[in-house]
Amino acid sequence: MNSGRHRETISRTVEVRYSHKKQVRGGGEYALVKLRLEPLPRGAGIQFVNAVKGDVVPASWVGGVEEGIRKAAAAGILSGGPVEDVRVTLLDGAYHERDSSWHSFSLAAQKAFWNGMRDAGPKYLLP
Repeated sequence: MNSGRHRETISRTVEVRYSHKKQVRGGGEYALVKLRLEPLPRGAGIQFVNAVKGDVVPASWVGGVEEGIRKAAAAGILSGGPVEDVRVTLLDGAYHERDSSWHSFSLAAQKAFWNGMRDAGPKYLLP
């Protein structure tokens, strides 16, 4: 707390969709995720739920989504402090056979999480 970075959470449920697209030499990067962010009771931490149906996000890359969410939650949008007490559900997604990867899904999830935080009524957790 003495670093000026307070813990953060959200006050309402939101759904957010983010598409990561980047052209790189010889190809590109692509991943699309749709997430739901929900507030949880105090002390619940960050929970990740994979609720995708079918193979819209290959099972081998779902871990990239969770990694991106956990990285994003380490630094919230109000003061850069950790985000706590939020359930993040992966609802949907899309990939490209050649341009998608673990890394692409991690980046898409990070951006989706931060965008969702902005819309979900971010607030500081009181000590």
